[in-house]
Order: sequence, then structure tokens, then C-alpha cells
Amino acid sequence: MAETKKPLSPVTPKGFELVFFYECPGCKKELPLVAPTQPAMVKCGSCGMKFPVAPVEKRALQFFRLMTQNGQAAIESEYL
Repeated sequence: MAETKKPLSPVTPKGFELVFFYECPGCKKELPLVAPTQPAMVKCGSCGMKFPVAPVEKRALQFFRLMTQNGQAAIESEYL
């Protein structure tokens, strides 16, 4: 006899990351980086130019996580 599968409930996120877009000074393409909190050198995937990026404030990231309950507050209420 075939087992009847119950519909799965949507899974909610356990956290989130903020993506920041840095413009390559060479080709002007946007390079997405996940919240760099340290100064870094990056390489453009399009033109190959290496350039430094300014870091993001750790306190700002902590604020966003606190205000959104680590992503939970951003979920559509009908899925909670």
C-alpha cells in the first residue's frame, strides 16, 4: 500500500546576510559581496581588475539582525 505524504510546511530562515554591491572602477560592473567587515582587496570577475573595498560597520549588521529578529520579522505573516 502506498504511503500518503503530508504536504510540507514552508521552512523559515534561520538567519540572513546582507549583500553589498561595489562598483568596479575599471569596467563599472557591480560586484556583490556579503557584508565585508574587514578592508579587503577584491578582483572583478568581469575585467580582472583588483581594487580595495571599504568595510561595513559590524554594529550596523548587528542592528539589522536585531531589528529583524535574525530574519524572522521579514517573513510573510501567513507563513508563520
